[in-house]
Amino acid sequence: MEKEFSIEMMNSSDNDKNIIIEPWAEEFLLRGRQSYTINIHSDQDGVPLISVNDDQISVYLWSGCTCDVIIDGRSVLDGMMRTPSP
Repeated sequence: MEKEFSIEMMNSSDNDKNIIIEPWAEEFLLRGRQSYTINIHSDQDGVPLISVNDDQISVYLWSGCTCDVIIDGRSVLDGMMRTPSP
C-alpha cells in the first residue's frame, strides 16, 4: 500500500538557499522568504534525512519512493522524480 506524506519548510531568511534532493542530486533555488513542499510517495517504509547549513538544504530520500517539489505553490518538476535503484 502506497504511503504519502509531505515535508513543508520556509526559508525565513532574506538569503537564497539551494535545495538538493538526494539521491537524484537535483538542485533547486529557494529564494529568501519562499516556502517549499516535498510530497513523497512510497510503498516502503523510510524516513527522510534533512541537513541544513547556511546556504543549502539537503533532503535524502530512500530507494523506491517518488517525490514532487512545490515552491510557492507551483511544481518545479515535469512530473514525479522516481528514486533510482540502490
